[in-house]
Amino acid sequence: MAASKNKLLSTLGLRLSRERKRLGYTQTALAGLMGKSTVTQVKYESGETRPDADYFFALNELGADIHYIITGAELEAIKSGVECQLLADFRAIGERDQNLVLNILDEMSKTEIFNNKTDAVKLRLKIK
Repeated sequence: MAASKNKLLSTLGLRLSRERKRLGYTQTALAGLMGKSTVTQVKYESGETRPDADYFFALNELGADIHYIITGAELEAIKSGVECQLLADFRAIGERDQNLVLNILDEMSKTEIFNNKTDAVKLRLKIK
């Protein structure tokens, strides 16, 4: 158990770096968003030091997969760039708008036309 924990901790910086890149940030840009210096971000990613809980809470708000960073296990494998963008955009909007999107998707999934992917592609939904 201790060896497993040590390996996870020793590779936390690598996973943090991968997640930063997946989100599209440079070390300097992410450091600025997190209220840290670039040097501190570099130290986190090199494994020289470890971020605190506040850092992970803030990183989660940016859409990072904290579970993956800490454990090395991805919660879900999102392979498509479109899915990644959709998830990032969804996380970036407010709770009210998230609920609206969820309601729209729920109604769309109940509609017969959306059960046929060919027809669904042809339909355009305009929200005002």
